[in-house]
Amino acid sequence: MNLPKTATFGALTLAVTLSLTACTGGDPDPVAQSKNISISVASGTSATELTLGTIYAEALRSAGYQVTESESSANPYQQVLDGHADLAISTADHTTVEGFKTADPAVRALQQSDAQSTPVLVMSAAEATSHGVDSVPSLAANCQKLEFIGVAPQTEALSSALAAEGCTKPRYKTVPAAQLANQLRASLNRVVILDSADAIIGDEGFEIIAGSEKIFEAKTVVPLAEDQLDQEAQNLINSVTKKIDQTSLIGINRMVSGVDALDPQTAAGRFKILTQ
Repeated sequence: MNLPKTATFGALTLAVTLSLTACTGGDPDPVAQSKNISISVASGTSATELTLGTIYAEALRSAGYQVTESESSANPYQQVLDGHADLAISTADHTTVEGFKTADPAVRALQQSDAQSTPVLVMSAAEATSHGVDSVPSLAANCQKLEFIGVAPQTEALSSALAAEGCTKPRYKTVPAAQLANQLRASLNRVVILDSADAIIGDEGFEIIAGSEKIFEAKTVVPLAEDQLDQEAQNLINSVTKKIDQTSLIGINRMVSGVDALDPQTAAGRFKILTQ
């Protein structure tokens, strides 16, 4: 929760910074006066989610808030709902956001991002051409030749969408998230469920099956705050969210993926530079 803390460290930091500036004539990053307000921030476990959490945490720190980052979890929203964090950064669909309105104790879903992080069906361009797949109906027509691969078990939404087009018994298997990219690179009659914000789709020329984004409920970045979070902090959080469009969300994923992946702290720093 928002708890008062001593201003000694913040005031000392500001004094030292001003002193160094006067002596050296340098131009360091501005340090905001401590607000004596603590905010704990929770985020998800993927590299992209951790980076998003760090982006918001650093923005709050720069504004003078005393920020701690909670241990990441598969459901960071639950940490706010349970009163263990003041702010959670994750993605949510419309149904989840509506559910926050009746939470007890009260919580507040802040501004949602324009960017979407929604499951989509993806094939290699060569495989899509080979099978004549350019839509969900043409995908379903070939489903006995194809294998569907995802991280989570097959959903009712996917089963229903394929069944509606005549594919009643699709072959489906699950693999660890780290293996999804190679499932496409070594693609042989495979359809992989990826996040629409996964940079690999565009970077390696894979194809999203047209209409597959409608199978799954759209998700956006939704900060969830405990109800008593002060208005200035809420405004700051909303201003960060406005910067997260589809291009920047894919860019964040690109920075923290692959063999040359940046750590979340470094990626968050680059995001700040690129969006100033």
